Amino acid sequence: MLRQTWGDYVAPALLLDDAHTTLAVKLAYGYVNAHGSPLGNLVAAGAVMYVVPVLALFLIVQRGFVTGVATSGLK
Repeated sequence: MLRQTWGDYVAPALLLDDAHTTLAVKLAYGYVNAHGSPLGNLVAAGAVMYVVPVLALFLIVQRGFVTGVATSGLK
């Protein structure tokens, strides 16, 4: 069974067509100039937009996790 993870790059790049691909693959291959080289500013902006929601979710969940661990040891 193929294990799928969020942000997987290799499997979508190999198995999916251009219309049904993931954001990571589209960022790598979708924004190129006429010579075929990637547009760095668009790839960087997309990477930031790709990471910000995950980082925000981590910060929110991490606060609750640390609070739970700190209070669970007290009697």
